[in-house]
Amino acid sequence: YIQLFTHIYQLKLIPPTGMDYFYVDIETELGEMLTYYVAAMDEAQAEDFATAAFENGEIECMGIQIVSIYAYRA
Repeated sequence: YIQLFTHIYQLKLIPPTGMDYFYVDIETELGEMLTYYVAAMDEAQAEDFATAAFENGEIECMGIQIVSIYAYRA
């Protein structure tokens, strides 16, 4: 049972304690619309995580600036 639970947790099917999953819609200055999936405590933290991922190049796109961002529960 422990091994199965660990496997499911690693696949991110069960969020870490106290967290939930969010979709974060991002629009760049080039009009690109991107959706990022993240575990976070709330919408504000989800937007922060997505912004950091965008700035670190973890989200592939042509744009270099976020013009709008919106997080909502998955």
